[in-house]
Amino acid sequence: MQFQIHEYNYLKNFDDRIYESKIDSRHRIELLDKLNEIDDLNLYNHELAGDLEEEYELTHEKIGTLLYSNIENSIFQHLKNIVQNISQFELSSLWVNYQKKNEYNPAHLHSGTFSFVWYLDIPEEIRQEHNQQKSYKHTKTRGLIQFSANHSNDFIVLNPKTDDLLLFRAHHIHQVYPFYSDNTRISVSGNIIIKT
Repeated sequence: MQFQIHEYNYLKNFDDRIYESKIDSRHRIELLDKLNEIDDLNLYNHELAGDLEEEYELTHEKIGTLLYSNIENSIFQHLKNIVQNISQFELSSLWVNYQKKNEYNPAHLHSGTFSFVWYLDIPEEIRQEHNQQKSYKHTKTRGLIQFSANHSNDFIVLNPKTDDLLLFRAHHIHQVYPFYSDNTRISVSGNIIIKT
């Protein structure tokens, strides 16, 4: 009797996984300085899932071609650790989130092949807020980011630091929980299209 084994691609490829690393802090400082200089960023809320007041599109024109290219190259260096033989890729969108007290990102996914979150500034008070919750330790969520597996009921909750980079498949469902201290968390996100 003949038989066939059908395997899901996610068993072989980077699918329900999150790549975590760091980006050189010089790029973070340079971008934060540039963002403080710009007073006419384009609101990007209409394109994004988050319930955040301040989400802005980052373009070559706004932050400068050199800085944009430095960010693109940094992401590409990390992407090469997961994807072999990339011939071409495109950073199809790039935006900055200023998440404040009570704001959140509901469960959502992105477009493109891969997506990333790069943390420019996370006050330690936000990172420690989940410890104030009285709930069971595995249900603490304040200020944390959660990824939900596409092929199982598993989930991963992370508490990133400033300079951290999270790189994941664009269709990997994730959400960012609210925090309640008077702070602002600044992160940059983007979508990447791999061209073969």
